[in-house]
Amino acid sequence: MPYAVQADVEKVLSELGVTLRIDDNANGVGETTNLTYALEEASEQVDFHLLQRYTASDLTASDYVTKATAAIAACLLSRRRANSVPPSLGQSCEKYEKQLKMIMDGDAELPGATLRDDPGITTSGLNVDLTRPDMPVRRSRLRSTGDPPPSTVKDFETREFEFDL
Repeated sequence: MPYAVQADVEKVLSELGVTLRIDDNANGVGETTNLTYALEEASEQVDFHLLQRYTASDLTASDYVTKATAAIAACLLSRRRANSVPPSLGQSCEKYEKQLKMIMDGDAELPGATLRDDPGITTSGLNVDLTRPDMPVRRSRLRSTGDPPPSTVKDFETREFEFDL
């Protein structure tokens, strides 16, 4: 679901500006599929940067996300049909893209939203064998909760024996 609507993009480009960019047959009426595509693409870019740290409901409620999505969608609409992006709009898009990357990297926070409690995939019940020089990480399947660990983590329950000769 897009985080912005046509009215939000019209605040950036004006109503006529949006219509000119989505009207492919020059009849004065824009094709809404072009606008929908731009809004969905812009929302996917926002999701890529923010969805790991914030919930979808926080993103939907955020005014910052709406403005960023509208600006990115306006840039995408401006690039249609090999047109150039107006310099001021290009600067605005670059600003939002840098800010979104900062938020994704943890150097900034989304205004008015709380960080996601669940960091994603986790595995518990891991043990490190400190008696061996390579200190392998293994999990106890009986005590482990969460998702299966990566292939580099071996189970204690497996009957793998390694002998140094």
